[in-house]
Amino acid sequence: MSAPISILHEDILWRIFMENVEFPDELAPWGSNVIQPIVTARHCSQVCQRWRYTLLSSSSIWAKMIDLESLGQARIEWKEEVVSRAGEALMWIYGRIRQRNTLYFFLPLLQRKWARIQALSIWEYAGEIHMEERQKIWDCLKGPVPHLRRIHIELSDSRTAVPYPLFGDHAPLLRELHIISQAYKFPCPASWTRNLFAVTFSKAYMIKEVLDALKYMPQLVQLEIVMEDETFNRADASRIHLPHLKILQLDGNWHSNAVLLKSITPSQDCCLSISVDRIPSYYGLDVESFQEYETAAMKYIVPYFSLHRPSVLNLLFRATNFVVFEDGAPTDARCFYIPISAERAAHFPYTSAILTTLIKDGSFTHLKELKLGLWYDFTWLGSPGPAIGTLLGLSSINIFSSITTLTTLDSVLEHLLREEFYSYAFLPNLTILRVVPACLNEVQAPNADGPAYHRFVRNRKALGPPITVLEIHLETLHDVDYLEEHSGLFVRCFYFGRDLGEYRCGDGRPEKLRFGTMKKEGLLPT
Repeated sequence: MSAPISILHEDILWRIFMENVEFPDELAPWGSNVIQPIVTARHCSQVCQRWRYTLLSSSSIWAKMIDLESLGQARIEWKEEVVSRAGEALMWIYGRIRQRNTLYFFLPLLQRKWARIQALSIWEYAGEIHMEERQKIWDCLKGPVPHLRRIHIELSDSRTAVPYPLFGDHAPLLRELHIISQAYKFPCPASWTRNLFAVTFSKAYMIKEVLDALKYMPQLVQLEIVMEDETFNRADASRIHLPHLKILQLDGNWHSNAVLLKSITPSQDCCLSISVDRIPSYYGLDVESFQEYETAAMKYIVPYFSLHRPSVLNLLFRATNFVVFEDGAPTDARCFYIPISAERAAHFPYTSAILTTLIKDGSFTHLKELKLGLWYDFTWLGSPGPAIGTLLGLSSINIFSSITTLTTLDSVLEHLLREEFYSYAFLPNLTILRVVPACLNEVQAPNADGPAYHRFVRNRKALGPPITVLEIHLETLHDVDYLEEHSGLFVRCFYFGRDLGEYRCGDGRPEKLRFGTMKKEGLLPT
């Protein structure tokens, strides 16, 4: 009897194969274990004659998998075979250029197929490749590109001379433009700028140049600006209306962020993501710029939260004096990310206007999960100061009263317990505790009373309604049968994504939690 997949119509089978084709929003990290689409396609083509025929007769599939990470290291015969299978279909090319064998494959292909490229995402690594060789790549961008829809280039060397104008001023289908460079500025206006849906302005630009360019981009849906300019006069800011803008990402100082937020009028459904690389001490903070930033941000935040009440809040700490609110369960891949002041410091007695407004309009009433301290910056643990003060303040006004799940690190729980922070007023309806591995390779001193989550569960039961579910993501396989004392507690354990099973404490089978012993004896569940 034939398997169901063997009787699928060719059109459906083709659509399934096309699902494997995915243009990367971000290039996979060096050394990543991610399986490339071209590898999957090759394996599929070897399953049976029918699958092979469907794949080999579909040039549009192969043309969308020109992965330089994979093909750059492949035998020349396989490179030629993939290009041959792509035929004259519109191409997607992506990957890092960090070795000459990748360059020697990519450059001739780019020179021959430039007019047939639909999407291009290249990260240029300056290490092994000479300037003259890299320059030949960017010289290709002089020519017209009638089919190009998206281009993302990251230049590692500011000396690279990207052509001006781009594309011979002919890119009628271009919708996404991202050229990340310390020095390069794309021409604006150009014949194709009014058609852009997404664009990135890198550090090469000044505020005025960005605002002038945005006047010619009325269709923008996504905008990212990385800014270092601190010289722009606020009074000179122009008003830019972007009625379709749904994602605005800013990475700069308080001054530049404030000016840009004040100048741009987006759609009512625009999601805001703010980063500030240099979080200053309270003594060094430009209070005027910070207050202006918060005031300008409110015209984005209030409308967005009225449409998207967050259910999961990721609370991040930055250098002891700022906290960041991040939506832990973003809608349609959009995620707000908003830094606010940790206001409990006598030398900076400023209450965040953003926080006050979010609390007042009930933006946090739908919260079900709090993610706490899941961040690479753990400087707040050494000197908690105003960050912990802010957290205490938030709990005192019941911002976390609807939370039922807490996701955090054992080191964060340890710190909170050590500072006698925990009280029943903090997360009064908490029933689920999830403990995940640390982002950093931190080494904690052993505690005679067991891990912090063990003591947290014990303290919680002493204060009121207990934790009912404890989910532990283990970094090492070890025995956790000490949890048997928490009668009725459901324990779920995971090891690098592997489900180790579930056990209800007090049922008299503590050996089910002895993962270290089971590992030694080869008895781990499969």
